[in-house]
Amino acid sequence: MFAVNGDYYLDRAKSNKINAGNIIRRGEIVYTYNAGYRKKFPNLDTLAIRNNGTFDVYAAGEISAEELLAQAEPDDPEFVHDALSFGPYLIRDGAIRLEDGTAAENLDPRCAYGMIEPGHFHFVMVEGKMPANKGNQQGMNLWEVAVLMKARGCTVAMNVDGGSTAVMIFMGTKLNRTGKAKSLGSPRNQHELFGIGESEQVHTDMADGKKK
Repeated sequence: MFAVNGDYYLDRAKSNKINAGNIIRRGEIVYTYNAGYRKKFPNLDTLAIRNNGTFDVYAAGEISAEELLAQAEPDDPEFVHDALSFGPYLIRDGAIRLEDGTAAENLDPRCAYGMIEPGHFHFVMVEGKMPANKGNQQGMNLWEVAVLMKARGCTVAMNVDGGSTAVMIFMGTKLNRTGKAKSLGSPRNQHELFGIGESEQVHTDMADGKKK
């Protein structure tokens, strides 16, 4: 019923020279963080999602995918069934993390995941890069997003891929506008979404990649 974009790790994984970060899907390691070359942004922090409905965040290089999976068995409430890599993480243990640098200060479309308490999540989607000549907001910087997540009661929060990747869907309908500085447009084609729930009221004619 509800979905937002993820970390768009394929943008990094398609080049074997770029570190994709800690990527776990359905309890299986896809990539693990290493100290090799990576882009300046994202900084490849990790968001771990556990069976008990808990989000945990880690700084880049603080933990590996193997270490995350070794924390608990698959049937344990603490098991990390999925991990995303992007960043920076915005809040940990209720404290806002300070970030500086050009990528953090830019006004851009943003997407952030937050946890208020286990099983109680908060997602923020920030529009940006709308046609400037119409007086539209050009986005938020990461400090503004962190303050917003804190104000909404999040004890943990993580910045994931924004820009043309940022999209929010509810009941099959895209809620946010996407575009560039001079025109509205479609979001980037993506290989996965972070989804919650299901409903028979949402069409599934393209669910298997072909129209039924």
